[in-house]
Formats: sequence, structure tokens, C-alpha cells
Amino acid sequence: MREKKKTSLIYAGRLDEIYAPVAQPLSIVRSRLTEILSDEIREISDMCEYVAQYRGKMLRPAILLLAGLACGKISERHIDFAIVIELLHLATLIHDDIIDEAQKRRSRCVVNQLWGNESSVLLGDYLLSQSFDLCNRTGDIASARKISQTAREICRGEMLQSLTKNNWRISEREYMQIIEMKTASLYQLCCNLGASIAEADKQQISLLEKYGRYLGLAFQITDDLLDITGEESKMGKAPGRDLAQGKATLPVICFMNKADEVSKKRFLRLLLQSEDNLPEIKTLLETNSCMVYTRDRVKQLVTLAKQQLEVFNDCQAKQSLMQISDFVARRLW
Repeated sequence: MREKKKTSLIYAGRLDEIYAPVAQPLSIVRSRLTEILSDEIREISDMCEYVAQYRGKMLRPAILLLAGLACGKISERHIDFAIVIELLHLATLIHDDIIDEAQKRRSRCVVNQLWGNESSVLLGDYLLSQSFDLCNRTGDIASARKISQTAREICRGEMLQSLTKNNWRISEREYMQIIEMKTASLYQLCCNLGASIAEADKQQISLLEKYGRYLGLAFQITDDLLDITGEESKMGKAPGRDLAQGKATLPVICFMNKADEVSKKRFLRLLLQSEDNLPEIKTLLETNSCMVYTRDRVKQLVTLAKQQLEVFNDCQAKQSLMQISDFVARRLW
């Protein structure tokens, strides 16, 4: 328990330093989210207050604000859309936990474990409606349209992943397509909104979108690898959930491409037998250098993300975006 708290504090302290250039607007985002995540009906308010604990690192709102600051000044619209993004993200987390039959998130019981799947689905829908309502109230039709398009893309990615469950022979290209839709699209949107609202030029918007895309891909691959190599005390949730849910992530795809037939059959038997076989599965993946390959892909994507920022003038916001890239990769070591 002490180890978990120590790790959490290290991450929180490090991110506070990285977020320093946007600390004030991010504080406003947190405060307004607290107001939104309340309701005059006590039972609904209880659920909303509980899910507020999901906020965690506030990475996506911070990226939106930093992208805006890297291109100009932060406005009230930046704050509004940072809130919209976090509401959208919270809704996807609730729905993900239901789909994945998760038990814990951030070392706490997930919402559906306490209130059931039906109420939790409706809570996720409620947060989505809150998100879209705030979009409409901004009067920024162009940004609202980008958000609705991204929400659709996230759903498409989740649907495609669901349709490929227990298919252990999907290609790396198919896997990258799924995580680009379900994860990287939201990071790309954060960067687009931050830059667009700051009235950045087309080149700046394009480069920041690419930064967000590469960062989002690196983030998801890191999460997928930690599902195999991570410790519950540090992650706040049990490892091995992706395998148990039949999701072929990059280490597995690499293994299925490289291993001999005997090893593949052993691997598939281990998957079918029990979640307690995770140490043996991990050994098989390590023996075939699949963990190394996956870490290298993360490094490549982080490098690509940082390269997109090179043309921007040196400023604190640019440095923070660079540091966020490093933070994503550092979770593996």
C-alpha cells in the first residue's frame, strides 16, 4: 500500500511541474468540473461525485491548454472545451469499465461494481449529454462539430476492437487502426482545439495534430504493455485484463508473428486456462523479444511526437508538451 501511494505521489508531483504554465486555467477547469459533476438529486450527485475520482492526471485538458499557450494566449473558450474534453473522457472510462468487466480503477471499485451496469451506462450517457450541452452553449459550431466527429471515431474504434475479440492473428496495421480511433483521436482533438481556438496558422495546427496522434498511440501501447508487465499496487487495477477480454495487443501480435507453432499453441492454451497464467505468458513474450519490440515502438512514437514541436518557438508550453511525451514513455521504466 505504501509503494502505491509513493508511486502515485511521484507522478502527481512530476505532472504538477509539467503543468505549471497552465496551472491557473487548469485549476479553473477542475473547479468547474466539480460544479458540473453535481446534481440536485442526491442519488445522481453521489454517482457523479464518485466518478469525479476518475479524473486522475487531467492529461487531456492540460494538453489542450498547453497547445493553446504554445500558439498564443489561453481564452475562456479554451477552458470551456477543456471541460468538454474531460467530460467526454470520463464517459468513455465508465463505458470501458462496463465492457471490460473491470473491478477497479485507480485502486477504487469501478462505478458499475457499486451501482450496476444499467445505472452506469446511463451515467456515462449523462456525462456525454453534459459534454455536448456545454459545447452548444459555447456557440462555437466548428469546435462542437470536431468533438462530435471525434466521439463517433472513438465509438468506431471500440466497436472494431469488440468485433476482433479473441482474434489473436490480427495484424499490427489493424491494431494501430483501432488504437488510433479509440485513443489517439482524442489526443489529436485536444491539440487541434487548443491551437485552433488560439487562432494558430495551418502549419501549427497540423503539426500539433500529428503530435497528439503520435502521443496518443504511444500512450495506448504503453497501457497495453503495462497490462502485461505492470503491478496492481502501482496501476490501481489488476493486470491481465486485456488478455482475459480477448484483446490482441501489440506484444501479442508481435509474438504471433515471430513464434514457432509449438510456442503459439502453448500460448493459446495458457490464455484459455486461467488468468493466473500471466507470468508464463509474460515469459513467452519476453523470450521472443516482443516486450523489447513494443517498448521500441513507444520510443519511436514519442520521438516522432517531439519532432513535431521543433518548429515552435521555445517557450514553457512547448517544453511541457515535450515533457509530457517523455512522461508517457517513462511509465514503462
